[in-house]
Amino acid sequence: MRNAPRFFSRSLTGGQSRVYRTATAVFVAIFLALVWPVYPIFAGIRPMFLGIPLSLFYVVALVGLSFFTVLTLYLWEERGREESDEVEP
Repeated sequence: MRNAPRFFSRSLTGGQSRVYRTATAVFVAIFLALVWPVYPIFAGIRPMFLGIPLSLFYVVALVGLSFFTVLTLYLWEERGREESDEVEP
């Protein structure tokens, strides 16, 4: 059961729980940034940013933020898994 999801496990330490809560907060913030009333602020075709409409750039930036959040969480979990493998015989 080593690969079971531990996201809401009661056996997490304080530091682990904080990391998972932070990741959850980032995803909730991204979700809220993509729905009304926040998204209509950026929903226009003009102005253009890097040659694409601001609304598209806004969505791409939030998708990039979610990607880097998941990547960071994955690397953090892998580092913890490697450290726990070194301790166990």
